[in-house]
Amino acid sequence: MNLGVRASGGEIAINFDRAFEKAGKIVEDYARSLAPEGVEIKTDTDNLSVSVYADTAHGKSLEFGTPKMAPQPFLVPSLIAAEDEIIDTIACEMEIL
Repeated sequence: MNLGVRASGGEIAINFDRAFEKAGKIVEDYARSLAPEGVEIKTDTDNLSVSVYADTAHGKSLEFGTPKMAPQPFLVPSLIAAEDEIIDTIACEMEIL
């Protein structure tokens, strides 16, 4: 999806599909580096949203813990670590027309 924004003196176009796909890949790479061994990380991009998730039945338990297991977070820390890169990626996809 492309979005155009008019400002006095010009327009800015953003290719959100490409920007979100790249941003998702950044978070996915961080998550892979932090995830416990054997946890597969996947990314889905759809209509202005990106989902990065652990493709395992116990992903939620790993991320948030259980009464019997301490949390081993890897998704939330990945998003936090990737924040600046995500902003830069979206900014790079902006074009001044």
